[in-house]
Amino acid sequence: MNLHLKRPISDLTVGGRTFSTLVNMGLKTVGDLVQKTPNELYRTPGFGKVSMNQVLENLREMDLELGMDANGVRSLTETKEKTELFHSLSKSIANKCEDSLRASMAKMLQAEGYVDKYDAIQEHRKILNSYEVAIHNSTEG
Repeated sequence: MNLHLKRPISDLTVGGRTFSTLVNMGLKTVGDLVQKTPNELYRTPGFGKVSMNQVLENLREMDLELGMDANGVRSLTETKEKTELFHSLSKSIANKCEDSLRASMAKMLQAEGYVDKYDAIQEHRKILNSYEVAIHNSTEG
């Protein structure tokens, strides 16, 4: 963890207007500040290019950047990308599972006789189990 994260924002070398804006945002430490994204800061009244440049310069000197998590370890953008990838993967698995189960259900409905229905049900169970494992494995990474 970067030790600068616990520093108060009053330690930053920024202009009075920038400092007041950061205080009005409720930011107390550099750790609070790095969790903000540039867009969040720009949406704050009184925070413009000059303020952004002052903040970025201070963070650069501390080897920090905007959009980091609370520990200053990983970029929130990276976390968001991983979350989007997971949702995309989960959605893909769910769609494939749905397609397979529809086909399996159609086979069960068309099956005649006890043995054919039993075989179709067993196939349906295998499909469910394989996709359950796939979804479980995708959440472990």
